Amino acid sequence: MRLRKWLAAIFAAAAVFLLFSGCSVGTGVESLLLPPKLSDEQSRINKALSDTAGKNISLKYPKTGDYRSPFIIKNLDKEENEEAIAFYEKSGVGGSALRMALLDRKDGQWISTADHACPGTEVDKVMISDFGQSGETTVVVGYTLINQNYKMLEAYSYENGTLKVLYTDKYSEMESFDINNDGANELILISSALQNTAKSLALNALNADEASGGTPLAKVLVRSGDSFSEISEVEMDNIAIGYTSIVKGKVGVGIPALFVDTLVWSDQIETQVLYFENGKLSNPLYHKIEVLDATMRPYGYASMDIDGDGVVEIPVPAAFPGYETLSSEEQLFYADWYVFEQYALIKKNSGYLNVNESYCFMLPSRWQGFVTAKQDASSGEVVFYKYAGTLSDSTTELMRIFVGKKGTDDAKKADGYKVVASKGQIEYMVKVPDDVSEALLPTQSEILLNFYVF
Repeated sequence: MRLRKWLAAIFAAAAVFLLFSGCSVGTGVESLLLPPKLSDEQSRINKALSDTAGKNISLKYPKTGDYRSPFIIKNLDKEENEEAIAFYEKSGVGGSALRMALLDRKDGQWISTADHACPGTEVDKVMISDFGQSGETTVVVGYTLINQNYKMLEAYSYENGTLKVLYTDKYSEMESFDINNDGANELILISSALQNTAKSLALNALNADEASGGTPLAKVLVRSGDSFSEISEVEMDNIAIGYTSIVKGKVGVGIPALFVDTLVWSDQIETQVLYFENGKLSNPLYHKIEVLDATMRPYGYASMDIDGDGVVEIPVPAAFPGYETLSSEEQLFYADWYVFEQYALIKKNSGYLNVNESYCFMLPSRWQGFVTAKQDASSGEVVFYKYAGTLSDSTTELMRIFVGKKGTDDAKKADGYKVVASKGQIEYMVKVPDDVSEALLPTQSEILLNFYVF
C-alpha cells in the first residue's frame, strides 16, 4: 500500500514528463521496421487511389492490431464485391493530413468511392466486426495524437458507396472481444490516467486538482442501429499510466476474460482482469488491492497463455536460491506463474523465463528449492546447478540452455547439445551431463514437456 500511495502522489509529474518527452506507452521495435512491399493487388489499389487523390501521397500503416497494411480488403457492405480501406497522408500547402479512402471493385477495377479526413496524425489500430447482434459490419479505427499518448477512435458504416461516422470516443486501448459470452464481439474501450491527463493538456485545462485526469474506466459497447450504446463499465486502477499488453483468455470454467497488463511506473506493471459477472463488467482485483499488488513486477514480464490451455498466466519474478541477499543487479530470477481463480492468485508453476530470447523452462517439481542457476559469462548460457547452500558451493551441473541461429550451431550438436524447440531461424538447445548417478538430472521427456517458446 505504501508503494501505491507513493505512485499516486507522483503520478502527475510522471504523466507530464511522458507527454512532453515524446515517450509513448506500448511502442517498440516494430515502429522501426520498414513497410513491407506491396502485393500486385495492393499496387492496383494504390494506383486507383493515386488517380483520385493525386501523386503527392504517402501510405500509412496501422501500428497495432490484426491489420497492419495500408490497404485492408474486406466485404464491408451487403454487396457481393469486396471493398478496400486505404490510409494515406497527403502533403500540400497546409501541411500533411491523414486521410482514409474507401474503394470498391467494379468489373475487376478499383474505384475510389469515399474519402475521409481522419482525427489524428497516425493510425493506431483497425478492427472490423458487427460489435453486437446487429449483423451490420462496422469498421473501428483508432488514431493517435499528442505524442501517441492521446487517442481517438471513429466507428464507421459503409453502404451504397457512402461512409458514415457512427461513433467517436477517446481511449487508451481498445479490443474486439466477446466478453459477455453472447456469441458476438463487443467493443471494449479502456482509458488511463495518462490519457485523461493528455486530454486536459490538450484543452489547456490542467491544474492541481485535474492532474490525475479522473478515474480510468473500462467500458463495453455494442452497435445499435446507427449508433453505439454502452452496456457496462467498471473502474480501472487510478495509478495506471497506460497498458503494455492485453491478452484474451478465460477464467474459471470457460468465462471469457481480458488480462490487462498495466504500466504503473516507467518499469513496473501489474495485471487487472476484466470479465462479466452477474451481467456486469467486473474488475475484481481493483477491489482487492493486496492481490493486485502481488502481481507487481518489472516491465517485460507479460501475461500470456504460456502452456496453451486457454488460461492466461501471470509471471512474477523470484530470486533463485543463493541470490536472495544480493542486489537486484546481481540476482538471477525465475518466474512464479499465477492464475486468477476465486478472486485469488494461485501459483500454477515456476520456471526460468528469458524474456529477451522468448522462452521459458518450467522447473520440474522435484527441482524447486533444490536447484539454482548461474549465467555462463563466456557463452551467455544459463546453467542449472544442484543447490548446495551457497552459490559458490553449487558446482554440480544439471543442465544448460543455448540459443542460436539455425545452421550455425553444428559444433554445439557435436558437443552433446540437443535441439528441444525452434522459432523461425532460432534454435533452442539443451545439454545434460552424462552423470547418470545424479538423481536431479532432468530426463529428455521432462525437458520437452517443460520447454515453452513464445
